[in-house]
Amino acid sequence: MYHNGAKRAVTSRALAEQLHMDERRLRQVIAHLVAEGALIGASVGSREDTPAGYYLIETWEELEAARAILRSRAKRIFERDTALRKAGERRFGRPLQPLLPEMA
Repeated sequence: MYHNGAKRAVTSRALAEQLHMDERRLRQVIAHLVAEGALIGASVGSREDTPAGYYLIETWEELEAARAILRSRAKRIFERDTALRKAGERRFGRPLQPLLPEMA
Protein backbone atom coordinates (compact mmCIF):
# COMPACT_ATOMS: atom_id res chain seq x y z
CA MET A 1 0.00 0.00 0.00
CA TYR A 2 3.02 2.30 0.29
CA HIS A 3 3.67 4.47 -2.71
CA ASN A 4 7.28 5.46 -2.23
CA GLY A 5 8.71 7.43 -5.12
CA ALA A 6 7.13 9.00 -8.18
CA LYS A 7 7.32 5.76 -10.16
CA ARG A 8 4.93 4.16 -7.65
CA ALA A 9 2.37 6.99 -7.60
CA VAL A 10 -1.25 6.06 -6.98
CA THR A 11 -4.25 7.83 -8.45
CA SER A 12 -6.44 9.83 -6.10
CA ARG A 13 -9.36 7.57 -6.96
CA ALA A 14 -7.49 4.39 -6.06
CA LEU A 15 -6.03 5.90 -2.88
CA ALA A 16 -9.42 7.24 -1.78
CA GLU A 17 -10.94 3.79 -2.30
CA GLN A 18 -8.13 2.16 -0.30
CA LEU A 19 -8.67 4.62 2.54
CA HIS A 20 -12.48 4.51 2.36
CA MET A 21 -13.01 8.22 1.75
CA ASP A 22 -14.05 10.42 -1.13
CA GLU A 23 -11.46 12.21 -3.27
CA ARG A 24 -12.30 15.63 -1.87
CA ARG A 25 -11.62 14.44 1.68
CA LEU A 26 -8.43 12.77 0.47
CA ARG A 27 -7.16 16.08 -0.95
CA GLN A 28 -7.93 17.76 2.38
CA VAL A 29 -6.05 15.08 4.31
CA ILE A 30 -3.06 15.26 1.98
CA ALA A 31 -2.97 19.07 2.22
CA HIS A 32 -3.01 18.77 6.01
CA LEU A 33 -0.24 16.17 6.02
CA VAL A 34 1.94 18.30 3.74
CA ALA A 35 1.33 21.33 5.97
CA GLU A 36 2.51 19.20 8.90
CA GLY A 37 5.72 18.29 7.08
CA ALA A 38 4.96 15.14 5.10
CA LEU A 39 6.80 14.91 1.78
CA ILE A 40 3.89 13.96 -0.47
CA GLY A 41 4.14 14.73 -4.16
CA ALA A 42 1.56 14.71 -6.89
CA SER A 43 2.57 13.90 -10.44
CA VAL A 44 0.51 14.64 -13.51
CA GLY A 45 1.76 11.63 -15.43
CA SER A 46 3.35 13.68 -18.19
CA ARG A 47 6.42 11.44 -18.26
CA GLU A 48 6.23 7.88 -19.52
CA ASP A 49 8.01 6.47 -16.46
CA THR A 50 5.95 8.45 -13.92
CA PRO A 51 2.26 7.64 -13.50
CA ALA A 52 -0.22 10.32 -12.45
CA GLY A 53 -1.03 10.36 -8.76
CA TYR A 54 0.23 10.85 -5.23
CA TYR A 55 3.48 9.46 -3.89
CA LEU A 56 5.88 9.75 -0.97
CA ILE A 57 8.81 11.89 -2.11
CA GLU A 58 12.09 9.99 -1.82
CA THR A 59 14.63 12.11 -3.69
CA TRP A 60 15.61 15.73 -4.17
CA GLU A 61 14.63 15.42 -7.84
CA GLU A 62 11.12 14.25 -6.91
CA LEU A 63 10.81 17.18 -4.51
CA GLU A 64 11.84 19.62 -7.23
CA ALA A 65 9.43 18.00 -9.72
CA ALA A 66 6.54 18.26 -7.23
CA ARG A 67 7.36 21.92 -6.59
CA ALA A 68 7.57 22.63 -10.35
CA ILE A 69 3.99 21.42 -10.74
CA LEU A 70 2.88 23.73 -7.92
CA ARG A 71 4.72 26.70 -9.46
CA SER A 72 3.02 26.07 -12.79
CA ARG A 73 -0.42 25.91 -11.17
CA ALA A 74 0.26 29.02 -9.08
CA LYS A 75 1.38 30.94 -12.16
CA ARG A 76 -1.85 30.09 -14.00
CA ILE A 77 -3.94 31.09 -10.96
CA PHE A 78 -2.14 34.44 -10.63
CA GLU A 79 -2.51 35.11 -14.36
CA ARG A 80 -6.24 34.40 -14.20
CA ASP A 81 -6.65 36.58 -11.09
CA THR A 82 -4.77 39.43 -12.78
CA ALA A 83 -7.02 39.22 -15.82
CA LEU A 84 -10.17 39.16 -13.65
CA ARG A 85 -8.91 42.01 -11.47
CA LYS A 86 -8.12 44.23 -14.46
CA ALA A 87 -11.44 43.46 -16.16
CA GLY A 88 -13.30 44.12 -12.91
CA GLU A 89 -11.51 47.42 -12.41
CA ARG A 90 -12.40 48.50 -15.96
CA ARG A 91 -16.01 47.38 -15.61
CA PHE A 92 -16.70 48.73 -12.13
CA GLY A 93 -14.19 51.58 -11.94
CA ARG A 94 -12.91 50.50 -8.55
CA PRO A 95 -9.44 49.21 -7.65
CA LEU A 96 -9.04 45.65 -6.45
CA GLN A 97 -6.22 44.16 -4.41
CA PRO A 98 -4.10 41.48 -6.08
CA LEU A 99 -4.79 37.90 -5.00
CA LEU A 100 -1.87 38.06 -2.56
CA PRO A 101 -0.98 41.75 -2.14
CA GLU A 102 2.29 40.94 -0.36
CA MET A 103 3.46 39.02 -3.45
CA ALA A 104 2.50 41.68 -6.02
